Amino acid sequence: MSRPNVVVIMADQLKATALPQYGNPYVLAPSLDRLADQGVRYDLAFTPHPLCTPSRVSLWTGAYPHNHGVRTNELTAPRDRDNYLRAFHRAGYNLALLGKNHCFGADDLRLFDVYKDFSHTGRTDGGDERDTRFRRWMSDANYSQLWEARTAPLAAGDCPAARVTEESCRFIESTTEPFLLWMSLPEPHEPYHAPEPFASMYDPDEIQIPAWEATEAADEPVRRRLYRELCGFAGIDDRALREAVAMYYAMISFVDSCVGRVLDTLERFGRHRDTIVVFVSDHGDFGGERGLMVKCNSLVDALTRIPLLISVPGAAGAGTVVDDPVSLIDVMPTLARLAGMETIEESRGRNLPGLELATQPRSAVFAEYGAGATPMTYHTGVDAAGALPVTLRPLLRAAEAEGRPKMVRTSRWKYIYDPLDPIDELYDLAVDPFELHNLAADPDFSEVIADMRHQLLDWSINTEDARPVPLYFSASDLAPTSDAHFAPFGG
Repeated sequence: MSRPNVVVIMADQLKATALPQYGNPYVLAPSLDRLADQGVRYDLAFTPHPLCTPSRVSLWTGAYPHNHGVRTNELTAPRDRDNYLRAFHRAGYNLALLGKNHCFGADDLRLFDVYKDFSHTGRTDGGDERDTRFRRWMSDANYSQLWEARTAPLAAGDCPAARVTEESCRFIESTTEPFLLWMSLPEPHEPYHAPEPFASMYDPDEIQIPAWEATEAADEPVRRRLYRELCGFAGIDDRALREAVAMYYAMISFVDSCVGRVLDTLERFGRHRDTIVVFVSDHGDFGGERGLMVKCNSLVDALTRIPLLISVPGAAGAGTVVDDPVSLIDVMPTLARLAGMETIEESRGRNLPGLELATQPRSAVFAEYGAGATPMTYHTGVDAAGALPVTLRPLLRAAEAEGRPKMVRTSRWKYIYDPLDPIDELYDLAVDPFELHNLAADPDFSEVIADMRHQLLDWSINTEDARPVPLYFSASDLAPTSDAHFAPFGG
């Protein structure tokens, strides 16, 4: 397999532990079972930033957000930085982006041989009557709360995820090799809705929500307290939460059916023998944990831990589970190596273990948030929200951009440092998988805190942006001469 095809299937806002492959006893995902049986499952895969655009740019650059500079959803991959889309283009690959972009600007989009953008409401270029109906329904549905669950009015085949899948299968059938397809599904991102028969697959009364006491909210970090208050989760009804989780699971099973169609298409046309298939998410969703849904500027596992399954035809170890921590930034460098290409110069990703590539397993992974914007205190945010829902979006954007919190995560421990919050966070994931008991102030864990801080500081220093700074003088100006006269600092 000298020049393999590559299919990268990305779900939007899918946390790892919502899947049966990662321990969820409720969700049915037979197609992902099939993919995991054929390849490698990464048990501890993490996004470097739990927000759509920063994480997607990190995937395609193999770099951290503080390296590539995209730290909010309002930016796109930088024009002055190389990325793996351009690398595969230079290598002669036929390229397709089908689904949600939220990553590339116009210059990079021109490199795709096929590009059709679908958002959560359908085609973004106007589309057809299905898009019109879906957008009208979304408008009429009047989602007043982020957690509301509804049954989509379209047939399953007319919903955005199914249409992205249809276009992807058509590309696989018709394009010449080698090809790289980014199939970017807009689900299971909120608003929570799925078509039948998926919408009725899960009974809210049978779903167990992770235990959490509302009184614990007073001890939460400021960011999460502010999110809970601004978005109304402080008063969420238990039934409404269960309905939202049930619909989230329904959307996941819908996504799984789309994965199955792609796997079937590859086999039907004999392309499974030379096609690498990746299934991954950009970030997670609270999914009911702590009485919350959706996401915020928090670095909990529900938002940072993502599914990652990779099937490489002919590779040994099908059905392998890797428990070393890995990062989303490792995916594209690994695919480039498997395709016989060099990694791009500014990439910081490593070869993923378990795929017969020389690699140095990670002992820890890192994530970050924010863009250094002005702090928003809990009381400032709540007081400013008096005109909800009009002010909600700018408030959330301001909260997303404030500060620069950072996380280091090993197989057992997680430490979060936020310069804007007086509360550091330390969790022992071996006994506290839902991160409910903050150990940072416990003197018994002072050595652990010191070690995790050292790792976080070491990462921050070693990955600091090393781009050359443009100078106002030429190196030749500094060549010594016998009659040189130097004035301090110039004019």
